[in-house]
Amino acid sequence: MLILVCIAYAVASGILCGIVASAKGRDIAGWAICGALFGVLALIAIAGMPVTIRETEECKRMYRDQLAARKVAEQSRKAVQSRSGFGSGKF
Repeated sequence: MLILVCIAYAVASGILCGIVASAKGRDIAGWAICGALFGVLALIAIAGMPVTIRETEECKRMYRDQLAARKVAEQSRKAVQSRSGFGSGKF
């Protein structure tokens, strides 16, 4: 009975560590194994780690793309207004 409890604890710890590692952009399999071997200690370790730089750079790139898209949309809106006469005070 004790062995089944230990196995269940190891599996649960491994799964939780894998989930947290995935959210932080870390190696899922490696952290799942660490979680199975070290339990709560591995979970504390991965929870305290920062998000990887790769993911941070991806967020910055997405933000720049959104700003560029907004700028293009604003320019298009102004071009349409100037061609149609709306917003220029001409009726």
